[in-house]
Amino acid sequence: MTTFDLNAAVGDAASEPFRFTWGNSTFDLPHLQDRPVDEQLAIIAAIDALDIGNTSAAELLAILRLVLGDDTMTRLNAAKPVPATALMALLKAWMAYHRGELGKSEASPASSASTAAPSKPTSRSGRGRKTN
Repeated sequence: MTTFDLNAAVGDAASEPFRFTWGNSTFDLPHLQDRPVDEQLAIIAAIDALDIGNTSAAELLAILRLVLGDDTMTRLNAAKPVPATALMALLKAWMAYHRGELGKSEASPASSASTAAPSKPTSRSGRGRKTN
């Protein structure tokens, strides 16, 4: 009977962490792929549901706590108080770093209803046009 070696299949090398600075401190966040699968799924679900224009401060903070973890949030605020604009910039940078691994890309706009008027036909070719 052969034994499947999951260690060999996955490899021991961790992915590059997301590194950022705030105040005089440097922070490392584990790569999304290096997190436990339940955290990965929770983060991806939260990002998929994110609507930048309609997300409340409490919802944004909850997403950031998922991404950063409570310990990092505490260290971040201890280094220097963090305004909402800085948290939003951090989330966008983190999303851009993980582009392709999340449900949305960093550049994805929030969904909204179309405001465009229906287009008008511009071609006279097709049915009803007579040619001699």
